[in-house]
Amino acid sequence: MLIRLGTRKQSDAQLQQVFKPLGNEGSLTELQLSKASVKDRTFKDPKLRIYTVRVGENTYVVTGGAIKLTNRMGERDHTQAQWERVQRARDWLKSESIVYPKDLKELL
Repeated sequence: MLIRLGTRKQSDAQLQQVFKPLGNEGSLTELQLSKASVKDRTFKDPKLRIYTVRVGENTYVVTGGAIKLTNRMGERDHTQAQWERVQRARDWLKSESIVYPKDLKELL
């Protein structure tokens, strides 16, 4: 699903529609921590989360995922570990001066 969305050329199919800011940030920011929920018709509230760092428009670095059953990430060890991982990834990207999609392509 994510690969299909990321490679579509249509303006209505954007990864930014799937990934939302992880914190209470309302606007898009540089190296923004983000999350996506895997939705299923069986469950009212999605429980599977994918955590990423947004590098640019339609460009995300996936850092991990978790089954989230609580309101806050710090309430459980496994979601706290994901919170720390996504922050470490953002810090590493900053330390390597990777702040734009072109920087990421140069790394690969």
